Parts: sequence; structure tokens; C-alpha cells
Amino acid sequence: MSDPTFDASLLELGQILKRLNEETEAINEQIRSCERTLVEMNPGFSLSSEPLYVRANESAEAGPGVDFLFGKIQDAWGLWLRRGKFQKSDNGWKYVHGSDSKVLPLIDGTREERAAAVAKFPALIEDMKRIAQERLTSLEAAKKRGIR
Repeated sequence: MSDPTFDASLLELGQILKRLNEETEAINEQIRSCERTLVEMNPGFSLSSEPLYVRANESAEAGPGVDFLFGKIQDAWGLWLRRGKFQKSDNGWKYVHGSDSKVLPLIDGTREERAAAVAKFPALIEDMKRIAQERLTSLEAAKKRGIR
């Protein structure tokens, strides 16, 4: 014999999970599209985001956390997630590479990590534009100095 309340809850769960999976796939497509575009643009430099989170109390000098970056890992350019130790610095938290660090493709992060990273894409792109312009200006100045 079936319990109508249980059956209704199970049906509602199925509907919620269907929407959750659709939204997750939309986030995944944003990641794939951004990564593909950045790789095709070939910026030639790496850049990491502000941490997505650091689990440490206010008085702690270090704690576990996660950030993401566009960079080259094991000869492959892409969007990567870094999990590991973060240390307090003058301007926030800095990633510290260590034996407990783990780097994986951003697309393989948790839903929460992927969603938090996508929310930070605009800031990452603005920082990349600034760095690319600085490098271009530097190269143009060097070129002018070289021609006499």
C-alpha cells in the first residue's frame, strides 16, 4: 500500500532535482564557453581569483580554502580549481601550495564551487584586461626604445 504524502514528496523531490540539474548544466556551459574562449584568445599568462572561500575564524592566520584560476597546469591551459591552504596577507588571503593542495579542472568542482567561480568571472576578466593592457604598453614602450 502506498503512502500518498510520501509519493507526493518523492514527486516534488524529482521536480526540484530536475530543475537543479538543468541549472547546473547551464553553469557548466558557462564554464566551458568561458574556458574555450580564453584558451582561443591565448593570453599567455595565468591569473587567479580571490578565494571562493576560506574556512578560518577571524583571528586565524591560515585556513583551508578554494580559489580558481585561468592558467597552464600540466601543459593544458584552462580554468582550474585550487583547494588547499590559504594564508592571511596584507591584502586578503593568499594560496599556499603544499602537500595537501589539490588542483582540478573547474568543471569538476562541486556545484557550489562552480557557481561561486562563475559569479567571479567578470572580475577575473577585468583583471585579465588590465594585465594584458599593462603588458601591451610595456612591449610597445620597449619597441620604441629599441628603435633609434
